[in-house]
Order: sequence, then structure tokens, then C-alpha cells
Amino acid sequence: MSGWSFTGSHSEELQAVFLEALEFCDAEREQFLLHRCQKSPELLQQVRELLSAGDRPSILDQQLPEAVLAQSLLAGGMAQARFGHWQVRRLLGHGGMGSVYLAEQEQPVQRLAALKLIQLGQESDESLWRFQQEQQVLARLSHPHIAGLIDAAVQPSGVSWLAMEYVDGRQLTDWCRARGCDLRERLRLFLQCCEAVRHAHQNAIIHRDLKPSNILVADTREGPMVKVIDFGIARILDESQDSQRTPSRRTRAGFLPGTPQYMSPEQLCGEIPVDIRTDVYSLGVVLYVLLTGSEPHISENRGSSLSRMSLLQAVLDQDPALPSQRVLQQSSAGGADDTARLLARRLRGDLDAIVLKAMARERDRRYQSVAELMSDLQCHLSDQPILARPDSWWYRLRRRILRNRGLVSALAAVFLALSIGILLADRQRQRAVDSEMRLKLRNYCADLLLASLALDDGDTANAVAALDRQRETSDARELDSLEFRLLSYLSAARVNQLAAERQALYYCCLISGGRWLATCGQGGELLVLDTASGKLLHRIPSGQGELNGLSVSPDGQRLAVFGDDGTVSIRDARSLTELHRFKAHGAQVWQGAWSPDGSMLATCGNEKGVRLWETATFKAAGSIDSSVDLECLTASTSGRLAIGGERSTLLLAGFPGSSAADNERQEVQSGTAWLGRYFNLGTVSFSPDGQLLAAGEQGAGLRLLRLDATEGAVVSRQFPDTVTAVAYAPDGRTLAVGLADGTLGTISTEAVHNPGLQLQLTAILNGESFPS
Repeated sequence: MSGWSFTGSHSEELQAVFLEALEFCDAEREQFLLHRCQKSPELLQQVRELLSAGDRPSILDQQLPEAVLAQSLLAGGMAQARFGHWQVRRLLGHGGMGSVYLAEQEQPVQRLAALKLIQLGQESDESLWRFQQEQQVLARLSHPHIAGLIDAAVQPSGVSWLAMEYVDGRQLTDWCRARGCDLRERLRLFLQCCEAVRHAHQNAIIHRDLKPSNILVADTREGPMVKVIDFGIARILDESQDSQRTPSRRTRAGFLPGTPQYMSPEQLCGEIPVDIRTDVYSLGVVLYVLLTGSEPHISENRGSSLSRMSLLQAVLDQDPALPSQRVLQQSSAGGADDTARLLARRLRGDLDAIVLKAMARERDRRYQSVAELMSDLQCHLSDQPILARPDSWWYRLRRRILRNRGLVSALAAVFLALSIGILLADRQRQRAVDSEMRLKLRNYCADLLLASLALDDGDTANAVAALDRQRETSDARELDSLEFRLLSYLSAARVNQLAAERQALYYCCLISGGRWLATCGQGGELLVLDTASGKLLHRIPSGQGELNGLSVSPDGQRLAVFGDDGTVSIRDARSLTELHRFKAHGAQVWQGAWSPDGSMLATCGNEKGVRLWETATFKAAGSIDSSVDLECLTASTSGRLAIGGERSTLLLAGFPGSSAADNERQEVQSGTAWLGRYFNLGTVSFSPDGQLLAAGEQGAGLRLLRLDATEGAVVSRQFPDTVTAVAYAPDGRTLAVGLADGTLGTISTEAVHNPGLQLQLTAILNGESFPS
């Protein structure tokens, strides 16, 4: 151009307006100039003259002979042009700063490269700086998805060139369109592009010109391979290195590098320094185009591109249509088809949110790195929740269902089959229910009749068994009927249960002031329970075989345990640790009792007679003879001994030195008015005042005897099983009862003072149990 230079008072503004005007087509340029120069007619005239002069040849258009030769080689004699080891084969394309050619190297290895040259006649400081900048950027990068630098040099003629990896492929959008790629395939290719950009960011490089034409896809043996190219306007974030090569702002004033349709708002404004989020925005636009086939901001004239001014206004002020909406808008022009509706459904939700978050106008609302964008895309592909969408429970449930489609489908099929089966079986179920109800009613009536007849015959065990069967099978309404409650009362079938052991319990006694209940039996273990809660506190193996009896010393400090091996174990009544063990009988030791002062211990075993032991040394101190084998014994607070044996024999005697010892020894034989039946006595216990004696029989009977009476038992009671253990509470008003079936319970003894009353059951502890 002749006669013009950018000097004078308005040179910077003139240069800026002139360079901006060059970006517009002829149809839009005049509208831009009128708007831009409306306050300065002189500036408008100067810019018009510059534009007009640019169309005429001038002295500056005449090139030096060396440059003319190089240009002719490139334009017409490509087969003969060489740059270093590279021989040019053909032109690949033109760019803003130069041209790109396919070149081949034959030595030292044969390979192809993309050779980039600065356009002849445009070797300005700006273009040279950008050319060198691209060389430095590519030297920093080494990634499989980036077309890397191979070689670079400056010809003697002054032509600068770069040899880069040649990518024999098509741009991303064209490749996907030609191959008919589905949504998931497109996203996987886009993720390869993101990996390349992330690598650049990790090396402090911003691409600033990401668009489909700079993202190529080549076919390789491993499959489609994405390559990012053209780092011509890339920026190095390390200012300490960048500033050494950057030309002055005056030289670059008015220049706006990049492709406007893919530029972020901060790039278009040119006021805010760009950062990695600028590339995130461009990637969002590329993804928008890849998914919809359309740019985000288009004119209303059937999807054509906007002018630069309109584009700038749209990017800064308007949100683009959702990708799912854009697909439907494009298809509605020619009639919406099923393919477009299906694609819109797949875009709706996650992908809409991901694209709009990447393209947010405010940088702080975008993904803060390419890694975040990649993470959301990978989460979408694996049906995981994404960052861009609200974290609601319904959204998470939907993603979980999508991740487990097979399992959910199987469960749905199973549920459907079950539903059909339930509906088909409803009639049969109702018939079965009716039949079961009739059967339950017949069984209920039969068991109540059996319980009534058993009570008439005095057979309490069978009555209890019949009523227990109904407790397990009948509902609350039947159990609350008058007849059932009456029979339950008459049978007194429910002693208040403390424990349920899977072994026969032979003996029990209260220790620790009545707070604990100690018991033993067939299992050979000493069991200690809390009487208030029924909780098992201790389970102590004895090593004595079966345990037949227990006895607490008068001071409550020691507990004697009698075993099947003929030994007696003396234990601390609080800690339950063993203090002493001695051999008392040749075979089993059934039971024993302490003297009132605790100085002697009486024991009986599977033989005739009772043995006495000094408790200081546990040496023999005497014996009491009997005519029958003995089963049990107990002592009153006055020193009186009651010893039970075979054939309902009861032997009364006393410890040596006690007041009871002066009384005549008594032995009541079977067949007397007291007992009247021929069962062995298995357990006996004095009341605290010594006036009453509880005697348990192997025939499931319990007798309460007044010792000064002459007409037999005060009261008798039948239980479901053999009474194997009895013990009075310290106040004498409660009696603990152990049965051979493992049941422990308590009953009130107030009725014994009124011979006309039947013995009543009182609810003290109810339903507590411990494991066996």
C-alpha cells in the first residue's frame, strides 16, 4: 500500500479500527465502520482510504528476487522445493500466518511431516514472534493426542519453517458425521481431545484456538486417534519466559487472535487475561457442535452464522439453547423425526448441564479445569452422578438404576412374575386360610376339652400341655376367651418363669441377701441369676460331674456345692471363687446343710446315714444313721435337720450341741398319715421360722408340712414335672421352685396359714429367661 503509514496523533486508534474492519466481509464492513467511527468522520474517511488502497498494488508489493523465487517454488514448483531434509509434496492449507504443506524426509529416515511456512511478504515482528512462540510451545509438549514438533529452521532466504507430525485424518465433526458415530463414540473421541488439552495446561500452555478444524481424527491400528494441532496463537502462562519474546502492545494493538465462534467472552472482549478456563469454554463449544451439528449462537436465518458484532453481543448477553432443544429446533424445520427426538432425550439432563457449565459466561461458574470436565463426562458414560447437576436423591437413584440396568431388569421381571403368581394363587390361598381356620377351631375345642378332663382326673401335666399348645397357635381373641382363662386359672400352669435351661435343675438357693439366685443341675455348672431381672450373671463349670445340691453358710459368706463325684466344693458366696474341696462320700453327694453357728456341715449321699464335718478343717465329726438310702436334707435356724429318703421317708434329727439335738430322733416311714404315697422325697426346705417344711416329690408333687401337726400336709400342689428343688425367701412369704424340665419359678405361701385356701400363684417375675 503506497502513501500510508500508521503515524500521527490517531495512529493507534486508526490501526485498531483498520485491523478490526479487515475481519468483516464486504457486506458487514460498512455497517461496522459507521457504528465504530460515528463520532469521528475524519477517522472514518482515513479507514476507508486505507481499505481502498489495500486493493491497489504498490512498491511494497514488489518482492525481492530471493523471495519471489521461494514463492514460485511453493506455488508452482512444489516438487522441487526443499527445506532442510524435507521435500515439499503438496499444499495442505492456508492459515492466518502462513501455509502448511505435506513434506517428505528421505534421510536419515523416510517419513512424512506437515511443513508450516510464514507467508512470504508477511514476516512482521508479530508473525515472527508467533512463529517462534509456536515452536517453543510444541517443544514443551509430548503427548499421543498432540501433533508434535519434529524439526524447525530458517532458510538462507529468511523463510522460517516448522516440521510437525503429519496427521492423515479429518476434522472431528466431519469424521463423526461420515462414520455415523453414536453419542458414546463421539464422547470418547472428545475425551481424547480433552486429554491433550489437559496435558498442555499441565505444561502452562493455553491453546486459545480450539475448534473442530484443529482437532483431527486419524484411523490407526489401535482405533480412531484424535490429534490436536495448530498451537499458532497458544499462550505460555510462564511470563518470565513469555515476556522475553513478546512484541510490544503497540505492535499487536487491535489484533484479536482466534476464531470468534469458538472464543470465550473474555477473549472477545480482550480486556481480561485469559487462563485455562478459556480453553474450557472453547471445548464446551466444540462439544456443543459435536453433539448437535450446530454452533451455539446462530442467526434466525436458517442457522447461518452471526456477524462478529452480533456474535459478540450474543456471547456476552445470551445463553445458548440447550443442546437437546437445538436438536429439536433443527429437526422441526423439516419435520421432527424419531431420530432427533431420541437424540434429544439422550442429551436432556446430564449432557445439557455439562455443555452449559463448560460454556458459562462467568469463568467462576465454568469447570475450573479440563480435568473437571473430563470427570463429569466419564461419570455420565459410567452412569455416575455428575458435578454439573443438583445432587438430589431422585437424580442419584436414577443414575444407580442406569448403572445396574441388568439387575434392575431382572428384579422387575421377578417382581412381575411374583405379582402374577400372587394374583393367580389368591383363590387357593383364601381356601387354605378358611380350611386352616376350621382346623384351628377344631383343635382349640379339642385341647380345651382335654384340659378340662385332665383337671377332673388331677392330671395337671396334661392339662398344662394342652393349654400350652393353644398359647403357641391361637390368636389373642381366643386366648382371652372365658373358658381358656378359667382353665388356665384352675391348672395354675404358669409359674413365673426366671430361666429356661436345657438340662434338669436339681437345686436352687438365694444368696447375696436374696438379690441372686444360685442353681445347679445335670449340666455340672453353677448358675447365678439376678432375681429382679432374671439375667444370667455367672455360669461356672464345677468339674464335679452333675451338681446335686447347694447350701449357704449362716453368715452368708460361703456356698457349699455337692457333686456327683462325691466331693464338696466350698466357694466364696460373693466372688464365687473356690476356697476348699474335699471328698465327703464314696459315690454321689446329694445335699448338705450348715449348723446354725456355721461350725459344722452335714451331708448325705447315695447311702444310708448322714455325715457331719467340722468346717474349720473339714474333717469328719460324726454321723446320723438311717434305715433307708437318703436323697436330701436341710437344717433350720435352731439346728434341726430334716432328711428325705426313699419311700417318702422323712428323718428328723439335730446337730450335736444344738437345742434340737436333745429331742428324740424321729423317723417317719411310708404309709403314714403325713405323706400317704410312695414317692421318694427329692428336696426339703425349712421356712425361716422353722415351723414349716416344704417337701418335693419325684411324682411332681409339692407338700408344705407344719411340723407340730399330726394330720399331714397343710397344703399340696401338683406341677407339670418332678419338683427337684425348693427354697424359701428370707421373709418366708415366697418359695422358689425348680422342676425337672428346667423351669424355675416363685409362688406365694401366704395361703399356708389358712388351711381352707388353695395355694395361689403370684406374678413376681414374668417371662425372663436366659440361654442354655
